[in-house]
Order: sequence, then C-alpha cells, then structure tokens
Amino acid sequence: MRINDVDQKQSIVMNIVLQTQILKECPVHHQVFCDEEADPAIAFALAVQLIHHNRPLAMAFQQSVHVLADMLSETIAAAPNVCPQCPGSLAAA
Repeated sequence: MRINDVDQKQSIVMNIVLQTQILKECPVHHQVFCDEEADPAIAFALAVQLIHHNRPLAMAFQQSVHVLADMLSETIAAAPNVCPQCPGSLAAA
C-alpha cells in the first residue's frame, strides 16, 4: 500500500467524521476533538452508504466497509474529548 493510499483513506475518514459531527474542530485552535454526545452510528451508517453508492470511495477501500469501519473506529478513539489547547481542557486532564 502506498502512502498516498493511506493519506487518501484518512482524508475520506476525516471528512466522514467531520461531516457527521462526531469529531468537531475547535473554532479557536483548529484542533479536532470528539463530541461525546454525538452518536458514532451516524458515521458508520454514512460509511456503509458511501461504500455502496460512491464508486471512487468504494475503490479506495477495495469495496470493504470493514476497512472503512476500522479506520473510523481508530480515528474516533484516537481523538481527545475536548480541544487539547482550550483552558478548560487543561483542568479536565
């Protein structure tokens, strides 16, 4: 797998989690964080729909919703729950 393939897949995953507002961007620091109140099932439902109806996206993931779902899970799990640079997040840490 080429690095560009990984970058393309990660870009697709980030677009999905941002579009579904599972991850949000801090308007001040532009850091991405996970919205604990958002339902990640929305991102997974969109991923399934995209795999079935978006040929370029399907090809990027070899038509495997499992690969896309794994990357979604990893991306969501790796995101902090608050913007790491906001003052309130320092008190919560």
